[in-house]
Amino acid sequence: MEAINNDELFEKVKELTKEIVELRKVIEAKENEFLTVDEAAKFLRLCKHSVYNKVGKRELPYIKRGKLLYFSRKDLEEYLLSGHVKTMEDIKNEHV
Repeated sequence: MEAINNDELFEKVKELTKEIVELRKVIEAKENEFLTVDEAAKFLRLCKHSVYNKVGKRELPYIKRGKLLYFSRKDLEEYLLSGHVKTMEDIKNEHV
């Protein structure tokens, strides 16, 4: 491994910091993204009919503007995570 001086190290850290900031922007944009029915179905790996069915039963969080439905990616992720089943290890660790 080649040794680098302080100036080079500073530049590398500066570059990495810039990349991290850009990645955070991309992640935040994805979290705040709104999906159509087709996109939500693909994201949830369901058919469109199942998405409409879940909307009708109020199982999925959605936004309705006129006749169109939209879904927050973040809300759909939370919906998926709410179905998380705890492992025996998780349950054991809760009681410690």
